[in-house]
Amino acid sequence: MIEIETKSVINRKNVIFSIHIPFGSTGNDFYAIKEYFIRNKAGKLLWISHPFKYHPQSEGSGFEIYEQGQLVKKQFSAITHISDSPSQKPYSFLHYLKDSYLTIWYVIKSKELYDCYIGYGVLHSVCGWMVKKMGKTKYCIYLSGDFTPKLFNNKLLNKTYHALDTFCVKHCDETWNMSVKMIEARKEHKNFDPSTYSKQKVVPGGIWLDEVKPVKFEQVHKKRIVYMGSLIKQQGVQYVLHAIPLIVEKIPDFKFLVIGSGKYLPELQRLVKGLAIEQYVEFTGRVEEHNEMTSLIASSALAVAPYEKGDHEGNWMYSSDSGKIKNYMGCGTPVLVSSVPYNAAEIEQEKCGKVIDLQPAYIAEAVLKFLLDEEKLKRYRENVVRYTRQFDNNKIYSQALNDC
Repeated sequence: MIEIETKSVINRKNVIFSIHIPFGSTGNDFYAIKEYFIRNKAGKLLWISHPFKYHPQSEGSGFEIYEQGQLVKKQFSAITHISDSPSQKPYSFLHYLKDSYLTIWYVIKSKELYDCYIGYGVLHSVCGWMVKKMGKTKYCIYLSGDFTPKLFNNKLLNKTYHALDTFCVKHCDETWNMSVKMIEARKEHKNFDPSTYSKQKVVPGGIWLDEVKPVKFEQVHKKRIVYMGSLIKQQGVQYVLHAIPLIVEKIPDFKFLVIGSGKYLPELQRLVKGLAIEQYVEFTGRVEEHNEMTSLIASSALAVAPYEKGDHEGNWMYSSDSGKIKNYMGCGTPVLVSSVPYNAAEIEQEKCGKVIDLQPAYIAEAVLKFLLDEEKLKRYRENVVRYTRQFDNNKIYSQALNDC
């Protein structure tokens, strides 16, 4: 019933969604929102995107236009500069200024009046506010993916970010937060009550329940655990590697599957060699095919999200919602997670996973308790399937869009 009602409303709406996309991002929440409007046949969807960093394989700035879920126009600029640095240097201020100008120009160029503008992040939401002032949209939503008290080490940049964040919360019609912790963090660090500004909503990351089917328990590789995501130090894969020598003492045919790529990969490969655990670890690199990736996750016994704690004020994961964890659980796979994500305790309470300390002995103990007890593993996998029913993307975005 919800889906029928959604389509009857959405297919009469014209929507703008604008964003900067990190190179290599797949399956993130911004793609889910785009897919939501396409699936539900929005009257018109103007999708505007810019790359965060130039790369030989990425597109430049541009837009796509969908009518009733069908792509009718696509226009992206060619890449005019490629970073010489493997770490991919970030955009400069002038890049962002140019992208903001292009975002507004694309809206003007479309010659349409829109019902709703959704901007991912502060710059796009400021553009949305300006577009509304120009009379090109009726409603503006600030989609806030995270809230970090110390996003930048540079004090001026950090103050500018927070000034823009406050402006967006105050002047946009709604702010969509990934978790309630983001609202609490703004109140704590900015000393204001968000309810006195614009409406604050919690719009968590979701999954497409109709796309991901947990595998039968008999088909699960019961001695295999999996990591999926960017390979950077803060993601904590190295802690799992240090635990493997302890794990294989009890499970000689153990396997750790690492899906993803990133600048920390060479260091992880050196660590694997140094620990002499090459036979137990497989680095797949990026898995481009979504169905293949979800199949690998779904058929693994456990998934890991060993986020480093780091600086509480500088770590965005303390208040945001982990798309990685949602992807894991959407595949029916229990999660071993550090205490960093806001919902780690809830995952453990619902018996969908375990909160782990990052010491090798504690990680090994947690892995062994699941992999050596098939009844427990089966029970937890059943719990995960039940728990994730609340995170269907159709349900999440239909409820969030009620007011616009």
